[in-house]
Amino acid sequence: MRNNSFGENYKLTTLDKFGGYLSIYKIINFVKKSWPKRIIDIGCGFNASTIVKLKKFSKNLVGIDLRINPNLQGFKKIETRLDDNLSFLDDNSADLIILNSVLEHLVRPQEILNEIYRVLDKNGTAIINVPNWRGKYFLELMAFKLHLSPAREMNDHKMYYDKKDIWPMLVKAGFQPMNIRVKYHKLFLNTICYARKQ
Repeated sequence: MRNNSFGENYKLTTLDKFGGYLSIYKIINFVKKSWPKRIIDIGCGFNASTIVKLKKFSKNLVGIDLRINPNLQGFKKIETRLDDNLSFLDDNSADLIILNSVLEHLVRPQEILNEIYRVLDKNGTAIINVPNWRGKYFLELMAFKLHLSPAREMNDHKMYYDKKDIWPMLVKAGFQPMNIRVKYHKLFLNTICYARKQ
């Protein structure tokens, strides 16, 4: 079980920063089109990179992680360990929930997806980005062989998700198939999902 937030106590590599940029770019594009008012980033990382970029789009931002840089301002910080519930978040309290490179670290991912559905308001969207099985080979090569990424992050992975892995989990959480879009991106090494609560 991890004891640190992503990017805490170590500097991100160029590869990590580039991968983060590709994910944040997708999220910002979605936000520019939909302008959600209440945004929650679950597993935002120590430096809350996504939340920081979203400040100009929303004033109601929440970042959740084990630890968050105390020097960052302009959003609500919730420092907690993610187990299997988000009971500290109210029902229907978010228009957008971001789960970026987090699901693969969770012991009970289905429970968190269930909770995300509960916390989303009507017509709210969850954006979930995870490495897939093609990405596993690349990530482990970069971390274990070439030492271009922190090995501790890869060693904490519990699962990888192709479309066929994550789609039924979203349905089980309560999302209707007509409101789920699942795509591959980052050179087909990641799976990104847009799931809207009807």
